[in-house]
Order: sequence, then C-alpha cells, then structure tokens
Amino acid sequence: MGRSLAGLFHGRPRLQVGALLAAPIGWLVIGYLGSLAVLLIAAFWSLGELTQAVEHTFTFSNFTELVSEDVYRTITLRTVGIAALVTVTDALLALPLAFFMAKVARGRSKGLLVVAVLMPLWSSYLVKAYAWRTILSEDGPLSWALNPFGLSTPSGNAAVWLVMAYIWLPYMIIPIYAGLERIPNSLLSASEDLGAHPWTTVRRVIWPLVFPAIVAGSIFTFSLTLGDFIAVSLVSKNQFIGTVVYANFTSNPPFAAAFSLIPILFSGWVSLHEWNMLSPVNEMPWVGINNYVYLLTQDDIFGKALVNTFVFVVGGVGTNIALGLGFALLLNSRLRGEKLWRVLYFLPVITAPLALSVIFAFLFNRNYGLINSILVAVGIPRQPFLASPYQALGVIIVMAIYQYVGYYIVIFVAGLQGIPQDYYDAASVDGANAWQRFWRITLPLLRPVMLFVMITNTIGGLQVFDLVFASTAGGPVNSTMTVVLHMYNTAFKFSRMGRASAMAFILFAIILAITIVQLRVLRDRTEA
Repeated sequence: MGRSLAGLFHGRPRLQVGALLAAPIGWLVIGYLGSLAVLLIAAFWSLGELTQAVEHTFTFSNFTELVSEDVYRTITLRTVGIAALVTVTDALLALPLAFFMAKVARGRSKGLLVVAVLMPLWSSYLVKAYAWRTILSEDGPLSWALNPFGLSTPSGNAAVWLVMAYIWLPYMIIPIYAGLERIPNSLLSASEDLGAHPWTTVRRVIWPLVFPAIVAGSIFTFSLTLGDFIAVSLVSKNQFIGTVVYANFTSNPPFAAAFSLIPILFSGWVSLHEWNMLSPVNEMPWVGINNYVYLLTQDDIFGKALVNTFVFVVGGVGTNIALGLGFALLLNSRLRGEKLWRVLYFLPVITAPLALSVIFAFLFNRNYGLINSILVAVGIPRQPFLASPYQALGVIIVMAIYQYVGYYIVIFVAGLQGIPQDYYDAASVDGANAWQRFWRITLPLLRPVMLFVMITNTIGGLQVFDLVFASTAGGPVNSTMTVVLHMYNTAFKFSRMGRASAMAFILFAIILAITIVQLRVLRDRTEA
C-alpha cells in the first residue's frame, strides 16, 4: 500500500501539493461554505406525504408551517426568552466578580480567582451537562438538600436557565474582566477625589468603559444558549429550537434546515426594518431597502470603514504572503534548530488578540514605548503611532501580520516539502541559479498554496474586529474603523439593529464576490 501511494505521488508535484492542501481547502469550501449552501437549499425542499422521502422541488411549505403553527412560535419565543434571561443572569453575576478580580484582588488571590473562573472550561461540556442532570434528578444532591425545607429541584425552563447560566458564565466573566483591566485606576481615584458616590463612579466612569465588554460577553452567552440542544434535552422535556432541529434532522431534514435558518432569515428581515432592540419585534417600522441605501450613499463612517478594511486586507495579504514564503524558504533550507524556529514563529498565532494589543500599545506608546525610545536614540522625533490618524492603521496591520504570519509560514513549509528535490537537482545540472529555480519551479508549484493563503487571509482581513477593538476602538477620528467594528457600534452602541444587519449582508456579499474572483483568477493561473 505504501509503495503504491509513493508511486502515485512520485513525479507529480501538483498532486503532492493538492494532497497537502486537501484538508484545509476542503474545510473551507465543503465544510464551511458548502454546509451553509446545502442548509439554505434544503430549507426549500419538502417531504412527500406518502413516501416520506425528500422531494427536491422548490417550496415555501416549511416556512409557512413555521409561521402558521402556534407551537413553533412558542418554541422560538421560549428559546429566545431563556437565552436573554441567561445573558442577563450571567451579566449580573459576572460584573461584581470580574470587578473584584480586576480591581480588588491582588497577588496570589487574583491568580487563584482567574484559575477558578477558567477551571470549568477545562472540563468537557458533556461532563458538565450530565453532572447537572444528576444534580437536578429526583434523587440528586440538590433534592436531598431542599427536601427539609419543603422545596423541590428546578425543572423545565427553570432547570434550563440554571444549567445554561452555569455553563456559559465564564464566557461572560472573561471579556468583562478584560474590559475592567483596561480601565486605569487613576480614573477611579480621580472620581473618588472629586467626591463622587461609588454608584456615581460606577454609572459615569465604569459602566461606559466596560459596556462594550458586556456586549461581547452577551453575544457569546446568548448565541451559545440559543443553539444548545444537548444540555437542554438532558435537564428538561420542553422543546427548544436546538432540540426541534435535532429531532427533525433524520425524519424531516428540510424542515430542520428551515428551522435552523431562523436566525439568518430574522437578520435579513431586520435589515429591512428600523429596530432598536427595545420595542417589540412585531412593531418594527418597515423601511424596505432604506438601510442599504443609507449605508451606501449617506453613511460616511461606513465608507471610511470600507476603505480602511480594504487597506488592511491589501497590506496584510501581500505582506503575509511575502514574509510567510520568505521565512518558509529559510526554514526549509535545513536551518539548525528548525523545529524551535517553527514553534517561535507560531506562538503569536495562539496569543489572545487582547494580550497582543496590550503588548503593542506598550511598544508603540509615545512617552515610554520601546519603539519611540529607539527612535529618539537614533535622532528621530517621537511618533504618536496609535494616537495618530495617519499611523494607527499601519500599526494595526503590523500587529495582524505579527500574529498570523506564523500560521502561513507553516502552510508554506508544508507546500515546499511537497516539491520533489529531483526538480531542483535537475535544474542545477542544467545551470539554473537560485532565482531561476525559485521563479520556474518553486513559485508555479506553490500557486495552490497561495490560493489558500490569499483566500483565508482576505476573508479574515475583511472581518477584522478584535485587534482594532482592543487597541484603538476605531480611533483616532475613525482612522482605524473597520466594517465589523462599525457594525458592532451601530447595533450595540446606537441601537440601530436594522442598519447593522444590512451591513452584515453587504459585507457577506463583498466577501463572496472577492472570493469568487480570487478562485477564478488563481485557479486559471494554477491550471495554466
């Protein structure tokens, strides 16, 4: 078997590179985009009344059933209500705990608290779900503790709320803790010196600065609760969106697909309305395509965000390809300590964007940053960097390159190792120099790798959010504002969910169009 495979790949560099890239490209095209496409198409199929087989004919019957049947409206409202309640509960629990961790605890106690918060994340989700099923059972420890007081264990929706609030609580604490860590202690001291009441400090100083972190945690807890089906089915007999989708997945796949599309379709419906997330959904004013027209013709910040995002993509994609390929060539040349260098290059990839932003904010600080200290030492004036509308975006591009170039180095090294050494030996015998071998052999055979790198880098660049949010929050004067960050501000700071939803669909259309162009252009060159 091994020899037959070796014979199959010998002398076929394109096949070798293709085999190396089959898994990542398969995940991107089939596992991600393909699954979404199948889900969307299957939602418009139906089951035959007599045969109970899937009929591949276009119909709106699944959506008609979802809208017309009271039971499905009840399930949707129940799921959304529990998700909202879990989010509010986790926020109320996380705020004081995160504040104590960030501003009160010191030394070893602070470290122990952080470990205690992270510890539930180290255990399996299934372990936690089954543990709560045991705790809430009729003969469980909670029932034993409550029986003397004449109380019973929570069940139904109350059990789901309790379990979900526990499981997803760390996802609320961590971003709030990170947001509170960013608030300078000098602001709190200044508020106290001015005689402000503690609640006034919370309302006027802490709340505005930590609100984005609360929203970030809320997105996690709400979306994770909305799609859960394992834990809710273990602790409750009530139906939720996740359990209905799972129950119909084998018996009625088109209906399950239609139910799964509810959040996507709801987002599209919201993009045609004006909604502040406070008024009832059935009272949203219809505005048609006005949100899209406003974004494309009147929203100057959206235009600026588009330009910044494209600059970020162009700068990041080109540099990542150049640096990734350059370092990969160096590592592939039998460099001493090659494995160690690979690990060092890959370390920034697994570094949290928030931590990376803090490090770079220190490096590029105008007063005490290392970069400015070096510039002053060689006679160059101090630069504002992240505080400058002309330099901030460039610094963020450098941050992104630093974080992700290691990933692309690994990808390029895999591609280089798939090129047979015989090709280079034959070229050397024919008198080809190093540049000619690179231009005529290496580069053409790496085009499939470059296709993967360019597509994934472009998609990631168009969706950049965390680095910008943690370092500049879009400033100064919107010079680093990106589409996703503007979408976030529009939805959660200005409560214009309709425009934010329209922004999401415009960004999706841009990503889809660019990806199709890249696939066609680079595929044609690869096949040439």
